[in-house]
Amino acid sequence: MACVNRIAYGQKAPFTADDVAAIRKSRVLSSTRDRALFELAISSALRSGDLLSLTVSDVTNANGDVLRDVRKVQEKTGGAVRFNVSEAARVALEVHIKHHSIAPDQPLFFASRLKARRPMTTRAFQVLVKAWADAAGYRDTSRFAGHSTRRTMPCHAYAHSRDVVAVAKLLGHSTLRYTTTYLNVDESAALAVARECEL
Repeated sequence: MACVNRIAYGQKAPFTADDVAAIRKSRVLSSTRDRALFELAISSALRSGDLLSLTVSDVTNANGDVLRDVRKVQEKTGGAVRFNVSEAARVALEVHIKHHSIAPDQPLFFASRLKARRPMTTRAFQVLVKAWADAAGYRDTSRFAGHSTRRTMPCHAYAHSRDVVAVAKLLGHSTLRYTTTYLNVDESAALAVARECEL
């Protein structure tokens, strides 16, 4: 079962596997920052505020190597969540950090004016996400926003495993009810799972 970007009213669409492939091939990820940001946004499933508040030391060890998994305290809930840093994200982050000589205490994703080294704003991130949606071929990019990257990996994980509990852990959700709403798992989808698992 593939992830589709079917959404409930008010939700933002996730990117499909085809979308991710198209974005990776496009010129929209030509800067090291934008490529690293895209890859980490997709693999981490962090809210944009948490993603943009990361420093280099949050994702690297004492030797400067990018970690495979990272623990982050969520700004919204105060709860900690562990997230995976995919191989594509690790490679992109290593290139980005080295290319810009970013110090451990500096923001991982900075505003476009490099000398300022201020963290990228959520507004600037929203603009990038719209550009990514455009690169994926969507005429109507209003269906996409910062939350699209947060929803992408959990949607794929659920489509692959049907494990709502694992997805809830990935998202740092405290209740499964919220996760099922988030994934747009309705009664008909639940019944389809039951039919697939008939004994």
